[in-house]
Amino acid sequence: MDRITTRCPPAEDTYQQLIANACRYVWITTPYLAIDESMEKALCMAAGSGVDVRLMMPGIPDHKFAYMVAESYFRGAAGSMA
Repeated sequence: MDRITTRCPPAEDTYQQLIANACRYVWITTPYLAIDESMEKALCMAAGSGVDVRLMMPGIPDHKFAYMVAESYFRGAAGSMA
């Protein structure tokens, strides 16, 4: 059986397609946010085209390190999506 190789995992491709095709909003709720550059770019492009992009996390984290990683994305994304 031949193996099929793709540049991204199928789930990531699906999310990027959903973001690219969004017309009104993209709301992502997750306790652990860790995205790569291509996902960040897709979110910024959606926001730049007028899509309401929101990244939501719990107010009280259960893992400090994971929250600090996610917070670093928020700081960068807030400026890019504004």
